[in-house]
Amino acid sequence: MAKLKATKEQKREQIALVMEWLTEGWSRQEIIIESCKRWGYSVESPSSVDQLIARARREFVKHWESVDRKEIVSQSLSRFDKLFRLGIQQRQLAVSHAAETARNKLLGLDRML
Repeated sequence: MAKLKATKEQKREQIALVMEWLTEGWSRQEIIIESCKRWGYSVESPSSVDQLIARARREFVKHWESVDRKEIVSQSLSRFDKLFRLGIQQRQLAVSHAAETARNKLLGLDRML
């Protein structure tokens, strides 16, 4: 019996899940095995899964190329500032130190000496 072709919505869901797996650090082989279990792709001929992986990676690029770099850096700096203050308040100086170190690295201050 022939395998039914996935709808556009099902394909989008598959790509979103593959993106999640890639974000979690799954290997190509792990993605192939899970895709075969979930969606019936062939383990012997994983080209369909490779196409899913490629489309997921293109989606990452598409998403991040539309983001303003200054905006992301500002958000990160704000997070580090909050972590620094919380570390001081809770007497978790290692947290404060790590936040300060990360902030300085993001700003390029670690390369100035």
